[in-house]
Amino acid sequence: MTTAVPVRRTWVLDTAVAVVFAGLTQVEIWVFRADEVSQGAQVAAMALVAVMAATLALRSTAPVPAYFVNGLAVVATTLVGVPSDVYPFSNLALLFTMATVASTQVAVLGLATGLVGVAYYFWTFGQQPLFGAFTMVLWALGWAAGRSTLARRARIAVEHERDLSVATAEARDARLALEAQRQGLAREIHDLVGHTINVMVVHAGAGRRATSPDDARRALETIEQIGRSALDELDDLLGMLGEGPAQRSPLPGVDDIPGLIGRVADAGLDVELRSDVNRGDLSGAQGVTVYRIVQEALTNTLKHAEATAALVELQRNSTEVVVTVTDDGHGARGPSGRGLAGMSSRVAVHGGSLEHGDRPEGGFRVTARLPMGGSA
Repeated sequence: MTTAVPVRRTWVLDTAVAVVFAGLTQVEIWVFRADEVSQGAQVAAMALVAVMAATLALRSTAPVPAYFVNGLAVVATTLVGVPSDVYPFSNLALLFTMATVASTQVAVLGLATGLVGVAYYFWTFGQQPLFGAFTMVLWALGWAAGRSTLARRARIAVEHERDLSVATAEARDARLALEAQRQGLAREIHDLVGHTINVMVVHAGAGRRATSPDDARRALETIEQIGRSALDELDDLLGMLGEGPAQRSPLPGVDDIPGLIGRVADAGLDVELRSDVNRGDLSGAQGVTVYRIVQEALTNTLKHAEATAALVELQRNSTEVVVTVTDDGHGARGPSGRGLAGMSSRVAVHGGSLEHGDRPEGGFRVTARLPMGGSA
């Protein structure tokens, strides 16, 4: 519906021009040429002028055939011997329009036939050569203006396509960035909530089984402390979804792993840490990844492995940081869940790799390798 109005307006304008043209030429034929030509020639010219008027009405809808039909009608009026100061210019108008839409071969053919027709017209009626040459130049200029219009439209179309491609690419990049952010937040929330709930469940169980009020109170205090810490970190993560820069605490990194291990140890798992990795050895994003890998691995140990001890090793060399978490539990924990998949995604972001599986001597091992100086 949005394109129908401009097309209809163009057709109405073309029709109006055609009616005015037909009226002027009929007056010229029957009034100004009445004493110069026979009545039969006038009738023939009247019919040919009607054809020319019809081609003007079709100027926008069928410009190429309209131009060539108009040219034949102009030549025919020359053959019947009815000169005019008006109707040749219908050919000029159609030449311009044809040149704005036709292929190069058709446009060149149209110009050639038009110039031949002009030359024939002036030769037939014995006009001055200089005026004929001027008219041929005018026809050539009209054709050149049409081709220039076509080139400008093509350039505008190319620019529009380029802008559309850029806009499409920007929209796609924005969607990908949003999806990456969403997945990142999902991993962060999963790791945080999963770890926190498992540690709280262990302490709640210890509190329930406590034989003294002091033991039960310590278990409840630990649950409260862990819960408050988790709420603060969850609030920081959700702040990433808000508008504008959020006032967030730094995300955890390598230096926070000892505190993590302390909380897991309080839950009843004997955890040993061996590390020669410092915060400065990793980018901020890599530090978060290392922390989350250790957190998720220990959470799985607490939740599934029925282990009594675990070992966390952080080692670095000139090319990579290796994170290894092993336990003495019962090994494989069934199909890989969201936690292991999340760890794989985290490591992949930095161009690293993750391996996990049963140990020959019993228990389970998770090994992550992150290139030094990887993606931040």
